[in-house]
Amino acid sequence: MNIQHYKLNLDLLKNTSTPVLYSHQLDKKSRFIDVTLTANDAEVTLDSTMTAVLNAVTNNVIVAESQNCTISDNVIVVELTDKVLSLPGVTKCEVVLSDSSGAVITAQHFIVKITEKAINSKSKYEPAGSTLATKDDINTAIKKVKDEVLTKADKADTLAGYGITDAYDKTYLNKALLRKLDAMPFDTAPKENSPNYITSGTVYNSVNTINKRIDNKVNTLNQSINKKADKATTLEGYGITDAYDKTYINRSLNLKLDKMPFDTAPKENSPNYVTSGTLYNCVNTLNQSIAAKYDRSNFESGTGELSPAQAIYDGSEGGFNYVKNGKVVTVSVNITKLVADKSYIQMAGLPFPAKNESRFSSIAVYSTTNKLRNIRLDGSWLYISSPTDKFAEDEKINFTITYIRQ
Repeated sequence: MNIQHYKLNLDLLKNTSTPVLYSHQLDKKSRFIDVTLTANDAEVTLDSTMTAVLNAVTNNVIVAESQNCTISDNVIVVELTDKVLSLPGVTKCEVVLSDSSGAVITAQHFIVKITEKAINSKSKYEPAGSTLATKDDINTAIKKVKDEVLTKADKADTLAGYGITDAYDKTYLNKALLRKLDAMPFDTAPKENSPNYITSGTVYNSVNTINKRIDNKVNTLNQSINKKADKATTLEGYGITDAYDKTYINRSLNLKLDKMPFDTAPKENSPNYVTSGTLYNCVNTLNQSIAAKYDRSNFESGTGELSPAQAIYDGSEGGFNYVKNGKVVTVSVNITKLVADKSYIQMAGLPFPAKNESRFSSIAVYSTTNKLRNIRLDGSWLYISSPTDKFAEDEKINFTITYIRQ
């Protein structure tokens, strides 16, 4: 049969209603759906690594689980097999798409309404109004009789015949009784000729021997008790001489201070008397004195004069103000005179030589003639140069430089 396929668009990003499809119960190899996948109404391109399966449920009964579908020309062909169409009613279906990377995506659900067969398991072979049972009724009755027969046993006259396993037969019981003795009156204490085998004969002799051993133990125990002291409530009552009584201990404790948590550093209101009060004040004063001395040893300020580093630079003059804090030096330099018609001079006399790592570090500054001048640092020397012209008469330079001293 060449029957036209259903056409259905399923969107991967929407959950809107889709058209309801109709089919008949148990149709076979004749119902197909051509599914085109979209995303926000734009068609999705399917590559060769993708696979598609169908899952379907009718009245909460699974009729299709991971049923393979075919993909051709960007269309997923879903077959409604006779298994999918096995039950009448509303069938909810979904198409699940996956690829070789492991990605899985499910399209919109769609509904297929399945019409019941005209002749089915509830149909009767008699005209309407007949009271004859249907085939299902007869099959149900036959199954019920079979089940009842299986619960019955064939008649027998032995335990084995009925398959009884929780009882002993006469043979086993008679053998067991032959290994038992008759019950006899039990003696309160063993007697030499008692009719009860438990309290006579060997047992009597054994008990007699035990009694003698007990008597010996009691005698030994009495001797040990005689070595014990009478109960008392004081050291003196027991004659103990290597311990102190409460009176002595209380008097000793009254001469001691309570143990308190010890501070890593003294605190003004610490509960520990060792690290509070006078000691705290002393340590606090000492710390302030040490801090002040540390600051004075690391902090320094002053002024100085710069002079030409070589005779060829005579005529250049300058001075500076400086502040030193540890290894860091900040110098405010004032070059008050530059030799006219020169483009390079060297000045010496910085208060502290710079570290070798800072050698030849440079900065660019503007002079009083609004010309750009290059300043380079080398130890306690300054190299001042003009990259484009020569120094002018009365030209001056003011700048501030910070560096790490040696």
